[in-house]
Amino acid sequence: MLNDIHEKPLLPEGKLPMLHELAMKYNMPAQMPGLEFKKRYGKSTYLSINELGLNEAHGAILGTDLSLKAIATRLYYSHVKHFSRVFSNQFHCSPGSLIRTKRK
Repeated sequence: MLNDIHEKPLLPEGKLPMLHELAMKYNMPAQMPGLEFKKRYGKSTYLSINELGLNEAHGAILGTDLSLKAIATRLYYSHVKHFSRVFSNQFHCSPGSLIRTKRK
C-alpha cells in the first residue's frame, strides 16, 4: 500500500487519499492504513501525507513551470502564504527562493 502511494504522484490527481478509501482499496481493516503510516514514518498519517505532498511540491517547483498558486491549490492550501510558510518550515527555504535558484 505505502509503496503504491510513493509510486503515484499526489499532485496530478489533486486529491489526497482518505484512510477509509485506502483501507477499502487494499482490503484491510479501517485502522490499518494509519498504523502502517505510523510504523513506517514514525508520525501520524496527516503529517506523513503532508510531508509527501510537500516533497511533490518541491519537485514540481524545480521540474515544472506551475505557479505557486496552482501547486498550493493542488495540496488544498487556500492561501499561497500559508503554503509558503509550511514549505519553508520543512525545507528551510521559501518556494520563491527555490524558484529564483532554479532560474540561475
